[in-house]
Amino acid sequence: METNPHPLSHHSPQRRRLNRRLRMLAPCLLVAGLTVTGLIGWQYRSNSASSYRYPFIKLSTQDALQQVQAELAFLQARAAERPNDGLVRADLAQSYFKMGKATGETHWYLQAEQTARRSLSLLPFDNEGATLVLARVAEAKHDFKTAIQLANEILSQKPNHPDALGLLVTSSLAQGNLEDAAEKAAQLVKQIPTLPSLMLQALVNVGICLTNWAAFSAASSRLPWAKELVTSNPSASG
Repeated sequence: METNPHPLSHHSPQRRRLNRRLRMLAPCLLVAGLTVTGLIGWQYRSNSASSYRYPFIKLSTQDALQQVQAELAFLQARAAERPNDGLVRADLAQSYFKMGKATGETHWYLQAEQTARRSLSLLPFDNEGATLVLARVAEAKHDFKTAIQLANEILSQKPNHPDALGLLVTSSLAQGNLEDAAEKAAQLVKQIPTLPSLMLQALVNVGICLTNWAAFSAASSRLPWAKELVTSNPSASG
């Protein structure tokens, strides 16, 4: 009596499908693995050069929050002394945004946005700091279209602005626009090959790989149906 093979046996259809998917996923895993290995190696080489080592002290979350709070108090006092200084308002808006990231409380983003708009009303030109805050707030609200528009405004004046480039990478990636994200990530890495920029590029590359694998997987899943259609209808094969 003929029996069906066990689902995990080497000859079962399920096992063959699993093997095909693993083979297709292998390049993505390879990209991710090589990226992580390269970043670790890059960081090790950077740290091994003691004459160029920066004395970095890792702060706790509480210490980092206290630093942002101290910066915010300083800038609030300075803004009170210089109520019509657009650059001070831009710095204050950035500090409000940092508080929002540090605490997760959304009212800081609202204050950041309002302060940035006030800064731009006082200094409408050469004020990319305030524009960047508006772009970051838009991205935090998942308004990626506005974030990209504002980042491009900055880049139209300063084509190599690293923060605007980084924001374009993340917002384009969030929209699924991998081509633009890859282009800006490459530009950013070429300009400043730091660990954050390399990690952004790695994230884009993994996204591209996974998207290609998903497209192939979807196409391959239709092959049995197409084969059955052709077999059952000889005229369809010409």
